[in-house]
Amino acid sequence: MRGFISHSEADKHWADQIAARLKKAGLRVWDPESELWPGDNWHLEIGKALAAAEAMIVLVSPAAADSKILREEISYALGSKKFKDRLIPVIVRPTSKMPWILKRLSPEKGDPAEVSKRIIHRLKMTESVSRRARTARVVYFARFQRPALCKSSHTGPSSTPNSILVKPVSPRRSAAMTR
Repeated sequence: MRGFISHSEADKHWADQIAARLKKAGLRVWDPESELWPGDNWHLEIGKALAAAEAMIVLVSPAAADSKILREEISYALGSKKFKDRLIPVIVRPTSKMPWILKRLSPEKGDPAEVSKRIIHRLKMTESVSRRARTARVVYFARFQRPALCKSSHTGPSSTPNSILVKPVSPRRSAAMTR
């Protein structure tokens, strides 16, 4: 899983500690220090990193609350379905300027080591739920054949085109039909 840590420069120490622990647990975390170079279009590169990320950790503090870029990153994550249950706020220092929506997302509190453990647990839980959902969809679709691989028959002489029944065909026969 790829993660993105949204933070202000004042919270860089926290971000580095959390990123190191997430990487140690096997998660890939985008690191702007190794990804961004002088002359790069930083907004474009950050946008690419957000698009590739599957989870976002937001470090909340007074400095973060004043950051326009951080607010834009949060807006992007809130509008993206892929971050559902994978947008995790972390309270570095309490602030009254924290966006109200982040308060509803069960913010993590504590030292970086404790917070990192809980983030890893939350992300693993959402990953296993999403894996089960994908498996369920595959099983569901495997039970039903696509209409293109099915044989149709009319119900009788008074049938109209709207009354066509679709009958499943065996995989061997459907392969012969598509040749």
